[in-house]
Amino acid sequence: MNEALKQISLLRMFLISLFSIFFLMLIGIGLEKVFGIDNGMIAKALGILGLYFAPLTMIYRTLHKNNQSIKMWLKPVRIRILETLAGVIFPEMLGVGILLLASTIFISFGSLPAEETLKSTTMGTDYWVQYFVLSCLLAPFCEEIIFRGFLFEKLLGTNSMKKSILITSLVFGIMHGLSGVSPAIVSIVLCVLYKKYNSLIPCMAVHFLHNLMVFLVRYSVLNTSSMESTSSTTTSFSPAELLPVVILVSMGLIWLVRFIKTNWKYTYPKTEIEA
Repeated sequence: MNEALKQISLLRMFLISLFSIFFLMLIGIGLEKVFGIDNGMIAKALGILGLYFAPLTMIYRTLHKNNQSIKMWLKPVRIRILETLAGVIFPEMLGVGILLLASTIFISFGSLPAEETLKSTTMGTDYWVQYFVLSCLLAPFCEEIIFRGFLFEKLLGTNSMKKSILITSLVFGIMHGLSGVSPAIVSIVLCVLYKKYNSLIPCMAVHFLHNLMVFLVRYSVLNTSSMESTSSTTTSFSPAELLPVVILVSMGLIWLVRFIKTNWKYTYPKTEIEA
């Protein structure tokens, strides 16, 4: 573990990050009041920037005091296209499959309404520009430094590799809210890739493509021509209806297990690999 990272308290970073988020969100709300904007976009954008600003500032200042730089995480490496694409597609398949399976179970037990009306919402260009900049441009760089570069390495100082990966991925998933299943699974892949290449560049590539894929799917769904649809769900499901879910989960899980088994050797210290 990098000695400089030991100087950063996780609790202190968490508290300062919370303050940064709420402080910048309040500024955003104030700006929206001044300019008569009521869509909450400014407050949301500043809140996300607050999430990145505080941790990155602490990391940068600590490294700078120790004559180090974030460049240590940005070692140029050759990106393998197939590995990168697989790291984007299969974890997402597993995540979506798990969510669909959970929804099916909830519906079968009557936890979800039997009838619901779905209404399409058309988002403006400003929304999509903000979404793309924050999720596809800023997030891959900022979140990889914060979660894989700092948090993961920090945890490795006092925990095993497996525990560090699980905690990092759990925190990463929770940060993404209700849609955190896929990000948590992707985080497992990203942690292994980071140890494999000793660089965050491959992680940033996977992160960017994953967020870009989610962005394109979201854009396609929310801009579809179907305005409103009413669906009725029953409490019984045939095997045929569950088949796509089983296929998604199976394919994603099989790939994830094989990926970890193939690349787990890279998580060992170099001396152990050479021995």
